[in-house]
Amino acid sequence: MDFKEAKYRYTDTDHPDLWAVEITEGKFTGVKYKYTVWNIERDLAQDKRRLKFNYEMIENPQAVPDLEDKKDKEFLSLMGNILLNILLEKAKIEPQKSGE
Repeated sequence: MDFKEAKYRYTDTDHPDLWAVEITEGKFTGVKYKYTVWNIERDLAQDKRRLKFNYEMIENPQAVPDLEDKKDKEFLSLMGNILLNILLEKAKIEPQKSGE
């Protein structure tokens, strides 16, 4: 899944200064979570960057297994794509394609 294809919306939390993400389409529809910590690590040797994050599950209405214990790789990838989309949206930049 391309990060731009991720369907989500921002939603409120019980803290007025924080927001959460609700997935609005696909296998994980209705799942709500918030990013607690994120950072971008840089591998100078390979000139690559890796987005790392932690999250807190708020709601898992379909009781999708493995989300609570962070084992579902598809879900983790989707959350990474959503976070990347949010960061790029906030920075107002477009990602570079491989080979550029």
